[in-house]
Parts: sequence; structure tokens; C-alpha cells
Amino acid sequence: MSEEASGKKKLHFYIMLNSNSAAEADKHVPLYVAKGLLKRHESLEDASKSMNVSLNVLVSTLSKYNKAAIQGFDEFGKTDFAHTPWPVSSSEATPVYLGIVTPVVHYCMGGLETDENGLVMSKKNGLPVAQGLYAVGELMGGVHGSNRLGGNALTECAVFGRAVGMNLPIKQSNKLVEDDNTAVTKEKTTTSKLRKITQEELESHQSEDDVWVAIHGLVYDFTDFAEDHPGGGESIWNVGGKDGTKNFDTVHTVSMLEEFEPIGTYI
Repeated sequence: MSEEASGKKKLHFYIMLNSNSAAEADKHVPLYVAKGLLKRHESLEDASKSMNVSLNVLVSTLSKYNKAAIQGFDEFGKTDFAHTPWPVSSSEATPVYLGIVTPVVHYCMGGLETDENGLVMSKKNGLPVAQGLYAVGELMGGVHGSNRLGGNALTECAVFGRAVGMNLPIKQSNKLVEDDNTAVTKEKTTTSKLRKITQEELESHQSEDDVWVAIHGLVYDFTDFAEDHPGGGESIWNVGGKDGTKNFDTVHTVSMLEEFEPIGTYI
């Protein structure tokens, strides 16, 4: 079904559950009703009005469905007809639940074959299509077989993106080397001006209201930042008053610390 919306076609279809189907999905239906995703109708007539479909057409469609259920198959190859027959006469009137479903791209299973390093491979000869052509994330095919794990899209991008990135043959120019040396010299100069913070002093700052963390030899005051941390404040409070380098390196890069000013060096 479709309807015109702001000059564009809005494609959608309806999902309808009878009382038996709703009873089986009793953990989901009440939630979807509360969110307005499903609506209860006391009769097929009410449901037909909501869909702007003739009651005769709806009854005819459900009658055809009931007949297919008895046969055990329909014209589309369907063989599973749970919770049939549908009530189609006024004497059999029971509540039905109706919802609108709009198709969207949820996840793309990909299609490009890669080797273990992410290089895109040719179907003809099994060799890389071109040196330097990589694919990661949903672009890759065959990672999950015939289906995918729910909620893994961003993780897949990060995991395979990191794997590919770590193996990229990047040529370092002399300019980059000079810039790196300048940065190292600058960092050493800055570090030499910081006061020394002992383990005992560091350990005295491990509460949610006062949390210091040592990372790569530098101590940072994350008291104000903890609650705004994308990973949650607990991940910072757990290493408060300690050396959190190992925890930090697991999910971060050193460059992410550039926006924070260290308060001292850890000795």
C-alpha cells in the first residue's frame, strides 16, 4: 500500500494480529500498544476503517488466507499458518491488533569478497582487484554467512576498519618525521614543567567527586569530564587513583588525550 505524503509516495504495509497471535506475543504487544505502534480494534470492521479498506475486501482476503491454511500452502509458497482460522463473520468478532510497517534498510549483508587483510578480491582470478582497494563493515560479504548478528554494524566497522588500518602500507615523508620530532620535543618540554605526582597522592583522588587517572606517565583530572564520558562515568571511576593506561589503550588512541591538560607526571 502507499499514500501521497508531501508530494512523495510513502510506502507501507499493515501488520494485523488476531487475539491468539497477540496472546503468544504478550511480552511485546502491550509495549507496542503503549508506544502507539500497534492499536487494538474491537472488530474487523473497525480495522478495515482504520486501513481505509473495504470490509468486504478484508473479509475476502482473510477467508482466502484461512483456505490456504487448510491446504497447507498459498500462492507465495507460505506453509506456516499459525493461529488460524481468522474470525471472518460478525458472530465470531474478536479484537484484532493493527500496526503500520514502513520498509527501511536495516542492514546490508554486503557482497565484496576480501582477503584476511581487507583487500577486495576479484571473482575471476581470486587475486586482489587493485592494491590499495579495501572494504570494511557492511560492504564486506560473507562475514556472517546467511545472516548477521543484531546490533553489530558499528562494531563491525570498527573491528575491520582497525584491522585494515593497522596493516596499511603508509609511506612516511621526511616532513612528517620532522613534524613528529618537533611534537616530541614540545611534549618533553611541556612534561618537564609539570610537577611530580606520587602513587600515594594519586590514590587520594579516587572518588566520583574527585577523580585523577594516570595514563602513559601523565596524570589527568577527569572529575568534571567523567559524567560526560561517552562510555559512562563508571569506566573512569573504576580506574580513579590508579594507572589506567591499559584500560585506556583498549578502546582509545593517544591522540584523544590532546584536548586534556595533564596536571602532573606520574612517578
